Amino acid sequence: MYMCARWRSGSTTMPRSLVIPYCFLAAVCFGQGQDPSVYFKMSLDELLNVPVVVEGASRYKQQARTVPASITVITAEQIRLGGYQNLSEILDTIPGIYNTYDRNYYYTGVRGFRRPGDYDSRILVLINGIRINDNLADSAATGWELPVDIDLVDRIEVIKGPGSSIYGSNALLAVVNIITKSGREDIGTEIQGQVGDGKAVRGRMTFGKDLGNDRHVLISASGLDSPGSELYFSEFDSPSTGYGLVDNDEIGLTSLFLHAGRGPFSLTIAHCDYRKGIPSAPWETVFGDSRTRTQDSRTVLGVAYSKSVTEKTLVEARADYQAYDYDGWYPTDWAGPGEPAQIVVNRDRWEGRWCDGDLQLVSMPTSNQTVTCGIEGRYNIKQLQRNWDQEVYLDDRRDSWHYGLYIQDQIDLTGRWVGIAGMRYDHYSTFGSSTNPRLAIIGQLSEETTMKLLYGRAFRAPNAYELYYQDGYTMKAALNLRPELITTYELVLEQALTKGLNATCSLYTYRMRDIIDQYIDPADGMMVFGNLGSAKAKGIELTVEGNTKAGTRIRAGYSFTEATNGLTDELLVNCPIHMVKFNAIVPFIEQRCFASITARYRGKVKTLSGNWTNEYLVLDTFLTYRNSKGTFELGIGIKNLFDVRYGFPGGSEHAQDILYQDGRQVMARAIYRIR
Repeated sequence: MYMCARWRSGSTTMPRSLVIPYCFLAAVCFGQGQDPSVYFKMSLDELLNVPVVVEGASRYKQQARTVPASITVITAEQIRLGGYQNLSEILDTIPGIYNTYDRNYYYTGVRGFRRPGDYDSRILVLINGIRINDNLADSAATGWELPVDIDLVDRIEVIKGPGSSIYGSNALLAVVNIITKSGREDIGTEIQGQVGDGKAVRGRMTFGKDLGNDRHVLISASGLDSPGSELYFSEFDSPSTGYGLVDNDEIGLTSLFLHAGRGPFSLTIAHCDYRKGIPSAPWETVFGDSRTRTQDSRTVLGVAYSKSVTEKTLVEARADYQAYDYDGWYPTDWAGPGEPAQIVVNRDRWEGRWCDGDLQLVSMPTSNQTVTCGIEGRYNIKQLQRNWDQEVYLDDRRDSWHYGLYIQDQIDLTGRWVGIAGMRYDHYSTFGSSTNPRLAIIGQLSEETTMKLLYGRAFRAPNAYELYYQDGYTMKAALNLRPELITTYELVLEQALTKGLNATCSLYTYRMRDIIDQYIDPADGMMVFGNLGSAKAKGIELTVEGNTKAGTRIRAGYSFTEATNGLTDELLVNCPIHMVKFNAIVPFIEQRCFASITARYRGKVKTLSGNWTNEYLVLDTFLTYRNSKGTFELGIGIKNLFDVRYGFPGGSEHAQDILYQDGRQVMARAIYRIR
């Protein structure tokens, strides 16, 4: 459903009374499966004037200019031509967002906040409207463990800032809304093969078909096998540990995906198994022992219903069931100094089962007003955490529930100014309730300039890991935890530079309090989680993005962030003050070849020990050839073209203060389509 008020685009203005119903009906028809091929018949000038439409910020389709947030949209074409391999690589190209990799999982930082050792519980990831964060650590899957192949993504909407007034917990720093491809595109059969350094092999087979009568289906299977490369860690450079050389960096990945629709109903099924060797020897495990590894399994089953019950009212309903399983193997040497090795494999296992449901109503009570309201709930059927080796240290089984009620009202005030007010109330069986508002004033200062004044508050509920994880020796369960809270103020200016090329400037400040962190209880010397910390930040993000008349796609951005401890004013660990991102996709030879260049500069960041990583500039390139019929595509890419040595801060579980990343890597990909 696409709502918009009277809004200028170029030199053409449609009366408000016509724009709203027209946009409403057009969007509903498109959402119900109208043929999108109309866009391929447009001239370049017409395409440059098509407004960007997003749906993740307010839970309904609206022009990006009227979204009460700073937003970036990444399309399937950008993903494919850029040669990106997973969601984390894509997010790392967006100003103000950065990733880290500890040789086990990818993690995502936003606007200066990403502490080593934290799970990704302060961003919310959605796939076709389904929350993907698990029900144990609330971790967002942004790496290989994302339960959908990145080549099946139609577009990604990244909404920075607080989103709890619409989505509830976890939407502190950003919401990542992933919309997958569907059978409506009628892609036929698509076969993809890929090879890379270290004997890495990746494959995918996809079938998508428009069956007519508003029915469509897409099914896909993919896999990845990479033995990894030999790595060197100076912290283990001794004869007893192989002089710091290790090759336990393998990756195994299997994923299945199904999306089907009939009329107002749609079905999403996704499954992913992710297996990863851990070469860095965390948690004082035995360096070089190939048994050190983790395995993650995620399953998603979701159904959705979307139908216009009247000309001005849309009803949407969703329900999903999800399963998450994690297994960890951690070999530890129990022998004392001078004694023979006594290696015991410690096991960690998590099992999560939960179901979600939500019902939403989007209505236009008047011609200049859009109201969104809904109810959402979750029942955590199983939250199991176990740890054992020769004895059992933890066997904790829980269930829990929560629900939320939300409402948002968007009003066209004058034709050039829009006001937005929203609020959500959440109640949890574990800690109680939290209420979080959103306010926004959006004005079109001229035909080319838009200003957004934004205020929002968001929260993160304490998760099962923080509440209940204990081993009886070094760590105990928390008695009382409150939700983390963040308050954000932001000014966004959007300027149309030329047809198809736009600039955005975001000025923001936020304050986070009641941050959940571990401390040593002086009463018994055991570690326990508590609401200890606070943080504050200020920053600016500058972005230029769009298409030139020659067809080149450009996105360039700079961000300055200063995130500090709320009590000591010290710069936070892993907060890059300066970052520069650049991506250009250049077509040539009659739009059959494309060259992509991605550059990422990150300033130095502080580590846990008080040292600093080096600043770095990494350049990735990807060259694509596509035949005239579009049935065959060949791509060759080089990551870290100049073989730059760079690293990220290690966590408290690592002996390494800095975890260095891969050097130059080469990959080749082929795609064959049968239509």
